[in-house]
Amino acid sequence: MIRNGLYALTVELQDGVQGGGNGVLVLRDGTIRGGDSFFYFTGSYVCSGHKWKGEVISQEHTQGLATRPFARKVATIGFSGTYTDLGAESANTALLGNRSIAFRTTLRLLLADGEMPEHDRRSDETLRYKEIGTPVRVCRQ
Repeated sequence: MIRNGLYALTVELQDGVQGGGNGVLVLRDGTIRGGDSFFYFTGSYVCSGHKWKGEVISQEHTQGLATRPFARKVATIGFSGTYTDLGAESANTALLGNRSIAFRTTLRLLLADGEMPEHDRRSDETLRYKEIGTPVRVCRQ
């Protein structure tokens, strides 16, 4: 099973189409949620034996250049590829009305569910906050 967690996303458009980008995704129990500076993504996937496939919807949350292929459009994206414990790759096809765009994505695992971020593992003196937002000083013993 692909690991639940936070992933760095790299997109590379193909077939001479200009564009691409970087963002983040959360994969959790067959669902995909994420985004970048202009778009957000929602979708689902299935996986088995280091192969995965699924479908994602991409929508603009902030208008970018109108010359970008996905600008002002809702895209339905189908994908399939492979995964390891450290990330995943996929070949994708986006349907934009009567046009299709091929691209490749690479996912790099940043933080698996249940892991603590590096900044929370510091042993030096640091401020921590209770759930109610009151600062509490934590000192080394």
